[in-house]
Amino acid sequence: MRGADIDAIIFGGYMTIFLTIIGVPIFIFTVISLCIGTANFILIFSDIFTGNNFFRYQYKNKMKELQYRNRYNIPAINYIFSFFTLTALMGIIGRLFDIDSVLIAYSISICVYPVILNIGMYRKTSKIEQGVYFRDLLKNHKKFLQLSFLPLAFLITIIGFLFASMDKIEGLTGWIMSIENLSKIIESIYGMRSADVDSHFFQHSLKLLLIIYIFSVPLQVVAYFCNQVSEYIFECGKGYKTYFIQIWNGFKCVFKQAWGKKNKQGDGAKNNGEF
Repeated sequence: MRGADIDAIIFGGYMTIFLTIIGVPIFIFTVISLCIGTANFILIFSDIFTGNNFFRYQYKNKMKELQYRNRYNIPAINYIFSFFTLTALMGIIGRLFDIDSVLIAYSISICVYPVILNIGMYRKTSKIEQGVYFRDLLKNHKKFLQLSFLPLAFLITIIGFLFASMDKIEGLTGWIMSIENLSKIIESIYGMRSADVDSHFFQHSLKLLLIIYIFSVPLQVVAYFCNQVSEYIFECGKGYKTYFIQIWNGFKCVFKQAWGKKNKQGDGAKNNGEF
């Protein structure tokens, strides 16, 4: 065996160890984050009903320093690692409304999830620092969502460039965009294998992380919209609230007047009957 072959074997062994060392933490981090995201959602859902009465979000530690709990301050885990939560919501929604379509159940789930998150966050933190802390949380979520969209935007730009230049690349003139071709590309990427069996753990860890991110992208789009709506309502909703209260008071006034006239007419009819 030549020296170059021995060096290649040694290098391959080191690479296997290196990829395994990287892959194991990625896998452990992914699983832990999925579990934390699920536990956070359960707490967030309970916040809708309890507000800040139980398990206060704002508390003092042993040093009597003011601190806050973190479940609303980690948007990356709440959005990207929502796979378990969305799957559970899909199952619950499918059973409640007798929905067989996975796509419909998923679409409803990604709309329900951010609504629950924003309502729970409002109920738990809106009274802290006169609402300043809640607005800061909304801005934090918005910044993360904008950052999370960057890889997707980059990927869409690259794909758009490739499709636009395909007719200029030799050998690709007969290739057309279709679901079948796209599925073949995805299958070929997922089916890529390493020459070393031990490095498969690293590849599968990255694939799992990529699938979780792609699964959460539609949720993040809906969450961004809900975030903007929540921020607008919290900052500018007082005028709408006052307006609807005035309308409600007007209806109450008209109803009282109409009810009073009806009672007077009834009393008059009774008096005419008695006399």
